[in-house]
Formats: sequence, C-alpha cells, structure tokens
Amino acid sequence: MTFPHSAHEWFVVAERGALRLAMVTIGFILMVAGLALGVSMVMLPMGVFVGLTGFLVFLWGALGDLPVEK
Repeated sequence: MTFPHSAHEWFVVAERGALRLAMVTIGFILMVAGLALGVSMVMLPMGVFVGLTGFLVFLWGALGDLPVEK
C-alpha cells in the first residue's frame, strides 16, 4: 500500500486499523471466555469451540487480509 495522500485515504487507513484492533480485542475476549467455559467439564465442548473461534478471529485480525473496497 502506498502512502495515503488524501483525507479519504487517511480515513480508509484509520478504519482498517480500527477494524483490526476490534478483531484482535474480540478474539482475545473470546479466547478468555472459552478458557473460562473449559474449566467446567459440562461446558468443555462449548469452551473449546468458543476458544478456537476466538483464536481464529485473533489471527485474522492480526495477520489476515481484509476486503478492499474499490
């Protein structure tokens, strides 16, 4: 990506950064919730599902590519 020159390009960069930060934060919260659910044997399957979903959202926010509007 080139250096943004217009105000619109700056807003796009800020929006993408905020979206990535939100994805990383939500992923971390889901991982902690999955860990808390996994403590109980009854909720272990749901805890594994929530924790892995959180991990994938965290990775997508940290490393993944976001859709580009044209």
